[in-house]
Amino acid sequence: MSQIRQRNKEVLHLSIFGIFIGAALAFYNIGAISLFLQKFGASQLPEIFIISGISSMVLSAIFIYSQPYFSFSSLTNGFFILISFTLLAIFTSIYLDLHPNAVRFSLIFLGPLNSLALLVFWGTFGRVFNVQESKRFAGKVSAGFSLGQIIAFFTIPQLLSLTGLTTPLLIFLSAFFITVATAYSIIGIGRWYRFLTVLNDSAQLIRSTNNAFKLLRKRFVNYLIIFAILSICVALFLEYWFLSVVETVYIRPNDLINFLSLFGGVMVSVSLIISWYVYRFVVNRYGLEKSLRLQPILLIVFIFFTLIVAYTLGHTLDAKRFVFFFFLLIATKFIHDVLRNAIVSPIYRLYLLPIDVRLRFDTQAKLEGFAQELGFLLGGVALYVLAVYTSITAIENIYIALGLLVLLIIVIRAMHSEYQRIIQKKLGEEEISQADGFITMPEYIIQEIDQRNAAQIPTFLNILNTLDPISYKQAILKLLTSEDARIQKVALIEAAKFCILDSLPILEQIMELKYFSVLENAQLIRQTHDRLEGAKFRLVKIKYIEQLTQSKLFLERVFGAILCNYADDSIKTRLLNKLFRDPVALVRYYAVAASANTNNNLLHNFMIEKLREPQYSNAAFAAIVATGENIFQALDSAFYATGQKEIVQLRIVQAYGWIDSPKAVDLLLSKINYPNQNIGSMALEMLGKSGYTLEGNKAVPVRVELEEVCAVIIWNMVASGVLNASSCSDILKDALLSEIEYNYEKIYSLLSLLYDTNKVALIKVNLQSGDPEKAEFAFGLLDMTLEDDMKPMILPILSVSDFEEKIFRTRYVLPTTDDMDKKDVLLHLVQRDYKWVNRWTKACAIRELLQEGSSENVELLVSNIVNPDIILSEIACEALFKLDKEDFEVYAERFHFKNQYATLKEAASKVLNGNRNDSQDTDVMVSEPGSEDQAPHMKFDIITFFTKINELQHIPGLVLSEIAKIATLQEFDAQKVIMIYDNIEDMDFYVIYAGEVILRNKEKGELARFGTNEMVHNWYFINETISDVELVTETPTSVYKIPKDRFNELQSFHDEIPNSILDYTKTIVS
Repeated sequence: MSQIRQRNKEVLHLSIFGIFIGAALAFYNIGAISLFLQKFGASQLPEIFIISGISSMVLSAIFIYSQPYFSFSSLTNGFFILISFTLLAIFTSIYLDLHPNAVRFSLIFLGPLNSLALLVFWGTFGRVFNVQESKRFAGKVSAGFSLGQIIAFFTIPQLLSLTGLTTPLLIFLSAFFITVATAYSIIGIGRWYRFLTVLNDSAQLIRSTNNAFKLLRKRFVNYLIIFAILSICVALFLEYWFLSVVETVYIRPNDLINFLSLFGGVMVSVSLIISWYVYRFVVNRYGLEKSLRLQPILLIVFIFFTLIVAYTLGHTLDAKRFVFFFFLLIATKFIHDVLRNAIVSPIYRLYLLPIDVRLRFDTQAKLEGFAQELGFLLGGVALYVLAVYTSITAIENIYIALGLLVLLIIVIRAMHSEYQRIIQKKLGEEEISQADGFITMPEYIIQEIDQRNAAQIPTFLNILNTLDPISYKQAILKLLTSEDARIQKVALIEAAKFCILDSLPILEQIMELKYFSVLENAQLIRQTHDRLEGAKFRLVKIKYIEQLTQSKLFLERVFGAILCNYADDSIKTRLLNKLFRDPVALVRYYAVAASANTNNNLLHNFMIEKLREPQYSNAAFAAIVATGENIFQALDSAFYATGQKEIVQLRIVQAYGWIDSPKAVDLLLSKINYPNQNIGSMALEMLGKSGYTLEGNKAVPVRVELEEVCAVIIWNMVASGVLNASSCSDILKDALLSEIEYNYEKIYSLLSLLYDTNKVALIKVNLQSGDPEKAEFAFGLLDMTLEDDMKPMILPILSVSDFEEKIFRTRYVLPTTDDMDKKDVLLHLVQRDYKWVNRWTKACAIRELLQEGSSENVELLVSNIVNPDIILSEIACEALFKLDKEDFEVYAERFHFKNQYATLKEAASKVLNGNRNDSQDTDVMVSEPGSEDQAPHMKFDIITFFTKINELQHIPGLVLSEIAKIATLQEFDAQKVIMIYDNIEDMDFYVIYAGEVILRNKEKGELARFGTNEMVHNWYFINETISDVELVTETPTSVYKIPKDRFNELQSFHDEIPNSILDYTKTIVS
């Protein structure tokens, strides 16, 4: 909130600064033009344009090329002081009639004044805000500038009529407001933004790489220059035509001033309204190029109709229907000025995005200052030549303007194409370094593994081995060349343990090093090399593996299962059939992993069968993915088998996505319309990650789904705003934010099905990078990628902005209820379809309804007490019990004996009796029921507690609810054995609510100690198999037991779990 307030202050400061500058320019504009037309007439305007253009170019060049040598604050203050004295001198000369050309000079100075004032204003704005903030706040800050102009324009007629003062007063008022702006800049802005008083640290770079000659070598910059010149030339031709007609209509000075002031005031007011309410819509709907072409196209149309009316109805003052021509001329000039202020200028600044941020301000100053003034000069020269050396009239000059407009449209097309090329090139460099748009969690760990320190390596390796024991060897191979001797030692022991024969070439290269003999691990490297060479030699004898698989020592049988990876299919099938029935789970686990890369149907079916069992599902899944297309026929048959479990079907669909082959894509396409919504969603997700693009009719369902997700995310943002504005629990707010994060992921996933996957992944990474420059580049790429009909919906949602702005910008394409209160939001969350609101968010909403204490919600709660989801059933029972105990007992008794409401029995017993229905293995109860320090037994409270655990704290509530479902509460007195395990690898996980637990072994003693709010695990142990370990309480202890097999299976399904564990592991420094 403090940052938001700070940004709002900065917007206010610059808006006030803009008010003073805007008022000064408005007063001077009307004063100088009206004085000149009264004394000289419009016919002399061309030579004024020429001199004004030259003087503007000179002063702008001085300002621009002085920036590397002076601080921006010093430079602007110096120029503003000079402008103030110049305006006072012009006023004095005109008022006292000191010089016959004072009026002429006043109009000449109009160009430099506008140029320098805008360079200062937008230069300050661009330095205060980064590129993202510039897009967000440009409208608000420019509103201050426009407000100053509007006040001045509408004040001028009243001021002159009420005071009776003459036109030169407007020059004095301009000098006054410029002086105020100068004082505000010195006293306020210079003090608030100290960085503006410091010399530009890119000065040397600007001088060496951004001088005029080097800029002109860049094709894109040339397009920007040509656009600026053509735009100004068109503006001058139109201005000349407009003023030539206006001076004949309004002969009296006061009438002329009143008309110009009214025209300027209305024009700026409409520009402000369009910039607020239309600009975003136009850019989102049509993109930068089409939005920029809007002005020249409309001008061509209006000029064409104006000329038709001029030649058919008359264009001189004595023509009877002159008013029609005059009205169309005003409309044409009005459209030009409005669109230039509200649409063209902001978009033109967006085209500066591809320019290096260190050079952007300097380039912008040269384009908006020097290049535009060059256009002013060239336009003036053209008008002067036409007026002096030809008989062409002002109305005939406009034909040249039409030609320039056509040329401008062509330049816009070329400029936008070059803009796209540069954006794609800049992001393409990053895209090349990014191998795939989607990588699996095992692939991510392998990428990260060599960047971790010695204390973090064991956890990373253990998690990888849990998720994918087949890819595990890639990480070991990567670590063999580590410069950290401790990490290399871990890799060497693992290479020997798992008989990774691919390590031999790496070890041989290390042994050939000149300094090998002095390496810390030199002896271990030799031993590992010799062991692997021996295993390689013995593998030739088939009986060697068979003897290992029949050994009485389980570790030798484990080694035999690992070596089966190197056996032929015929032998492998026979050996693995024995190992699959081994009494030790670890042997069976590695036997399942060894089933990979086989053509044997028996082994294929066995792998698929093991997907049902949590203990082996990860190894079976890894084996299936490693086997690839050879197993597809068996997989598809198993998918459609009668009575097949949903979890097996989900695993099969997930495997297709991970294998990622053309045949896998075909199989995924056949699953997207599967009746089970979860399987269809998984198929779509995997298709999006596979890089396949849907086209034609196949893309229609995805587009419909995308529109639904966008509507849901906007509703969730509205709901989040309502909850934030009311007294609401943080847990519900966080749950809704997790919903929104999920919606974002869904949007990117669906976009991956419609557009290039790598490009969508690149856009996502850069938009979420936190780097304003990268985010804006990505947003530009997104704008170029999306089709026009999708832009109004997608661009605001994916833009880097707050929820309020996203809701405001999508109000026409995705209208939503904005008058909801807290109760409406809660009821909607509970009642909405599970497709759009997950179970955890619903549970949080029901808990919040309980806090409301309204009996109106009884029927809603009754419908949820029989919910098959235990968490929703428990929370509904609790809420109903507290709101209406009698009704609860009636409904609980009614449904108690019905088999289809099995969850109600467990939930109701917890609420009615205060009993723990989880299977408990307790020796002594730590606390009496109802005690304040009693460990929670309701799943909702368990999930809340889990958020305090370091390894689990980054996991969203929905995934934590899956962990809570498999967690059972156990309570023990001091010095009690919680569990004894044959091997440390078999150890389950525990979360300690209160107390202290010791992990120990009879031979080695205490191995680790865990306390309150800590997770008991074996991730820190690597390299050796520790047998006969036990967990013992040191003090009275309450723990939640999480079965290892089911937790590991959840890790494979939900990347959030290993991500959270590894994120915490990254914080370990020793």
